[in-house]
Amino acid sequence: MTAHILPHNYEMVRQVNAGPYAYVYLVRNKADGEEVVAKCISLADVSTEMKQSLRLARRIGLELKHQNIIHAMKSPMDDGEHIMIQITRYYSDRDLLTYIQRCKEANQFIPEESVWRCAVCLISAVAYLHSSHAKDNSTLKPIAHKNIQPSNVLIDKDGNYVLTGFSHCVEMQETGLNPPEALDSTPKNRNVTYMAPETIENKPWDGRVDVWGIGCTLYEMCTGMKYVEAVTPKFALKEITTTEMPLQLLGYSPDVVDLVSRMLSADLRKRPQISDLLSDERVQGRM
Repeated sequence: MTAHILPHNYEMVRQVNAGPYAYVYLVRNKADGEEVVAKCISLADVSTEMKQSLRLARRIGLELKHQNIIHAMKSPMDDGEHIMIQITRYYSDRDLLTYIQRCKEANQFIPEESVWRCAVCLISAVAYLHSSHAKDNSTLKPIAHKNIQPSNVLIDKDGNYVLTGFSHCVEMQETGLNPPEALDSTPKNRNVTYMAPETIENKPWDGRVDVWGIGCTLYEMCTGMKYVEAVTPKFALKEITTTEMPLQLLGYSPDVVDLVSRMLSADLRKRPQISDLLSDERVQGRM
């Protein structure tokens, strides 16, 4: 795929990234000079399941409107069948993973208020994803992101955190547990680092898979390390089930330790729902 498929009113600045079926370009609007990101996805050699996931991610970007969720504009050349082109805001390489790595290299702690700000933004975004979307004139069902991690969190110039990376998302039931195959019947084919234990074990699941993802993200902010380092299901589960609770997050308050520890409870019965987190007075006080 080359830049000639870009909309005619944009000019190429540089290629930002490339994958097996997608190219990401930094482009400039010829009319006003604004720099934005154009993600160009070819559907020619993509599996049926992946096409469904990509089309769902496309709908989320176009239809849902929340300040902490990436919003996309449709290109006239996007037909949704053979090629998808989405225009999104440019965050100048400000993703959370890069921020964590830079702080780690400089031997700097991420300030606690930044951790709380990220927690509030992600809790707000996920609560919105898990809700009905009729108010946005969308027929989308509640959405499980199922891939929340630092590389899928962007930071805007005002220090707000924005959720992106919806290529693994699924629509889920409004109440009750979802059957395992609806989320991922073959977890061995996915990176298990940020996967909730019930997903790894192919057990029924609900929106708390995203609470787990937020917990992993906040843990990495506090420690500079992944909560789960293992890359295979067997060793990931062993690592999860042998971790002592509450967590040790040196330099952070008991409130942060409590919040992250509860999010990372391997026992689904003890892990809070996103609605519980949204109503937590510590979160409400920072909204």
